[in-house]
Amino acid sequence: MKQIFEFVNELGGDTRMTYKVYTNVVLGIGGFTGISNSSIIYQNQITIGSHVKIGGSVKIYDTNFHALNYKDRKEKKTDILVAKEIKIGNHSFIGVHSVFLKSVQIVERYIIGGGSVIIN
Repeated sequence: MKQIFEFVNELGGDTRMTYKVYTNVVLGIGGFTGISNSSIIYQNQITIGSHVKIGGSVKIYDTNFHALNYKDRKEKKTDILVAKEIKIGNHSFIGVHSVFLKSVQIVERYIIGGGSVIIN
């Protein structure tokens, strides 16, 4: 039986590779970096080093998408998101189903276990 989607990492489940890019933002990905079917959504800056391995269904978000204060979320004009840069160092390994939130800085050669939530 021939596999139809040979490029899909089974560990990512039904996650499709997603990049959502906003105006005037920066996404830097170093050479020899492998990213399985994951989501990268950013409004500021995300920098991924060289020789990084990112497992299936990883989510990388440099924003909260909404204000964290419940009072601010009541009205559109005060429901302002805050975006802050994310950096993942060279030779790092990010396990499947991990979630990165804004302001995270991962040093070189760091390993993040599968299913981790990385916050700062």
